[in-house]
Amino acid sequence: MAAASFTLIDLPWLPRQAADFRARLQAIERNVEGDWAQPLRALATQALGLNQAMSMSRALHSLRKERPSSALPRFRLGLASNATVDFVKPLLEVSALRHGLFLDICAADFGQGMQESLDAGSKINRF
Repeated sequence: MAAASFTLIDLPWLPRQAADFRARLQAIERNVEGDWAQPLRALATQALGLNQAMSMSRALHSLRKERPSSALPRFRLGLASNATVDFVKPLLEVSALRHGLFLDICAADFGQGMQESLDAGSKINRF
């Protein structure tokens, strides 16, 4: 049997995604009793793809809005780029969750990185 070949993009140090990932995420969202932060963080310790990260990001924001948790300290991050970073945000949020942080991200619009950085009244600087 050939050994599995992984690259860094596969996050080989993380356990592979559980077959019941979606069911576990939905169970966390439906559970109105108790704190959701630790179960969601435990789910984030798996190697997740973009679709799973997007699902977790939506759940994280929804749960935080409905039932805030003090178990996750907030870290605010401004992203100034000359490219679209919307697809990176869920991956960063899940990575932060894996380490016990709620990452609150404000990103510059496409092609507006320099303008957002230099304007004291921009949304990133107000953030």
